Amino acid sequence: MRSRGSLVLALAILIAAALGCAESNRPTNSNANVHPQSNYQVPAEATFDFSIQRNNDGGVIVQGATNLPDGLKVWIDIPDVEWKEPFKDFKGNQRMAPTVPRDSDLVVSQGIVRTKPLFAAKQTAIPPGQHSVHVLAYFNGAWQSKEVRALVGEGGTRLKGKILKKQDPDVVDSDLILDYTVRLEVPPVTIQNTPTPMESNSTAALGLVQKAVLSTPENGKSSMNVGDGVRFMMGPGTGLRENKGWSVRDDGEHYNVIFNFINGAQGEDEAIWSVDKKTKTVRYINKNAKIFSWIPPE
Repeated sequence: MRSRGSLVLALAILIAAALGCAESNRPTNSNANVHPQSNYQVPAEATFDFSIQRNNDGGVIVQGATNLPDGLKVWIDIPDVEWKEPFKDFKGNQRMAPTVPRDSDLVVSQGIVRTKPLFAAKQTAIPPGQHSVHVLAYFNGAWQSKEVRALVGEGGTRLKGKILKKQDPDVVDSDLILDYTVRLEVPPVTIQNTPTPMESNSTAALGLVQKAVLSTPENGKSSMNVGDGVRFMMGPGTGLRENKGWSVRDDGEHYNVIFNFINGAQGEDEAIWSVDKKTKTVRYINKNAKIFSWIPPE
């Protein structure tokens, strides 16, 4: 019988496809320029080792170390943290479906994958304690490049290891998939020390930007504040994902609030807003910030 976590994952993939965020269960490719190592050798046993940490916002970051080739595309989720979100099916009907914290936009680079900060429902912190961490990958043309498939074999035929399973266990020529779950300890949310005045001002500037609802000359007022707009744009299927995240720089009369992210195949990029120290006025500075500052209504 299929496990609850597997059912949630399957539904999440189907929902993404219905929303136009996936094609043939394929993760978006934010690291198209990552290629397998020239001297890569198929290991005697494929492995995937995980570690977990929290960032200052309480997000859970999962890092995986593997001996599978660079360029391999994978999906990582936390299947035992579940909630329901609305979506529209292909007929336009509003439905509710289970979802889990996940990052479907991951590519192995230098033997490592690292998720964006993961949260539970409504950007709340994932509770501390033991949680399941699950990694998934298919070794077919919908998921992997020709270079990767040449190394691991079509359907993973050259791979061995406990982290691999038969996709169709009732046939003798089944493809293999990477389908591995491990229980790990999620650390508690740390309580920050009392900030200095400079830290307090920087935090206030960041809050002003994230809560600001901005307008553009072309489209008028955004349907979301900047913080929600950034989270929306970092969602599955966009090809974008958080990298270093938010930071604040004192620029004399202004604070520059910066969001560092991975911009698809272009790699590391930034969106920049400014906050006037006297008037507290927030405005976008560069093109990326303008894009993130205006989200159309549903």
